[in-house]
Amino acid sequence: MTNYSITWEATGETIHLPDYTVDIAEKIESVMLYADTKARFRDKIKKMYDFLDKLLGKEVVVGQFGKFENCDPNDINLLFLKITDAYNRPVSDYNEDKIVEKLDKTQIDKLSKIVDSADKIKNLDKK
Repeated sequence: MTNYSITWEATGETIHLPDYTVDIAEKIESVMLYADTKARFRDKIKKMYDFLDKLLGKEVVVGQFGKFENCDPNDINLLFLKITDAYNRPVSDYNEDKIVEKLDKTQIDKLSKIVDSADKIKNLDKK
């Protein structure tokens, strides 16, 4: 299994995440779907805060942000996004590798065509 962690820039602290499971994926999806509703901003941030509290533990969340009423909503949102990025990283890396492979092959094919064209031009000059 992949080890998941993030670095929280505000403190420089590395936060180790639990193993990624279907249950965690569903909870992330639930938060994201709720964020797309017309719910009040406070309620959306509270849902993220509660998710972080359950995922990381109360002591980590309160230690990083303080109690919900006093936290910076941007910090909550950023940590949530960093966590989703960390959990999505293996698939993102795989997709990026495939794109690079495709680009490399395309570039090699183009270079090969250029060399072929240059040889043909060179041969025309000899005639």
